[in-house]
Amino acid sequence: MHDMTTLELEKKFQKYARYCQRLEEEKTIIKKVIKKYTSDRAYLDVDEDYTGSVENLLEKLVSMEEECNELSSADNLATAIDQISNFTKTRNELNKIVKKFSGEKKSICSQINK
Repeated sequence: MHDMTTLELEKKFQKYARYCQRLEEEKTIIKKVIKKYTSDRAYLDVDEDYTGSVENLLEKLVSMEEECNELSSADNLATAIDQISNFTKTRNELNKIVKKFSGEKKSICSQINK
């Protein structure tokens, strides 16, 4: 019975060791990817501070997403302003046409009434 428990513990330990090895391999791959895309970023030292580097990158990502959303909103606002400007120009042109038509109508009516 004692041997069975030791054997079970050994199997569990081996399984845990394989799991830890896979995690270390994944961590190494993640470090390589971070280094590849952040080689010019002195503030990131993935070897010294793995967790801090990942956290820093995620903060940058969130910040960039927020900035993109703000720029998108600004673009939408600029588009709306352009549309309003175009509408105003069109309205002014139509007002000129209506005034011209009204003037011509008055002229025609006065000629008819003579």
